[in-house]
Amino acid sequence: ALPIYSFSLAISARVPGLLAPANFNIGGRQYLAAFHGNSGTVVSNGGVPGTAAAPAIAQEVLVLYGIGFGAVNPATPAGQIASGQTALAGTFAINIGGLAAAVQYAGLAPGLVGVYQFNVVVPSGLPAGDHPVQYSLDGVAGRQTLFLPVAVADTGVAFTLTSSVGANGGVLSAEYTCDGPGSTIPLAWSN
Repeated sequence: ALPIYSFSLAISARVPGLLAPANFNIGGRQYLAAFHGNSGTVVSNGGVPGTAAAPAIAQEVLVLYGIGFGAVNPATPAGQIASGQTALAGTFAINIGGLAAAVQYAGLAPGLVGVYQFNVVVPSGLPAGDHPVQYSLDGVAGRQTLFLPVAVADTGVAFTLTSSVGANGGVLSAEYTCDGPGSTIPLAWSN
């Protein structure tokens, strides 16, 4: 006769996790699989094989994916392809580098089965570098230790533009308008 074993198995309606594939583990640091909302390209610091360096920047919308986040409204039967937008029945929150990120969408990913999509806005004020990502569902912290690379947006170089003709807020001589010969305004800049 074969031995009979007995054990208990805990089944939970929700055991959430964000997409973080094994090839996103670089030097022992697990990176979140995030995608730039405007292009669909992978957010990366260049360390993930097959991806170019393209860190997230402040106020950018990122698209994240996950599983196990539970019920949605309107209800979608298990195993059915999600169509249209849904909303998580629970409250999803996410922090990047200790700062709250605005969540624009939290529901099933349209066109997929059992996959959740999160559109989040990278918070302002983060310095360049890899930042920890924490998320929660109904106040219960996720179990993953994840990181996201962030860059500071290039705002260009500040400069001062001046002209020897006219004053700031003053009237421009007709010589430099369509009412005159349309001469070019003399300009100088400094930074």
